[in-house]
Amino acid sequence: MTKKYLATIEIEGVKTNIPFLLDVLQDEVFLDGKYTTKWINDYQNKKGKIKHGH
Repeated sequence: MTKKYLATIEIEGVKTNIPFLLDVLQDEVFLDGKYTTKWINDYQNKKGKIKHGH
């Protein structure tokens, strides 16, 4: 439900991290609950910079 809701949001005039959040919600480590407090940094390094949308 969260992915479906996030995918329908349209915000104009400001950058958002919705594409990043949608990507995170599909990550196997995240979905399996095997992440740590260091996971977000490792994830960003693996995927590159956070992609912002509008």
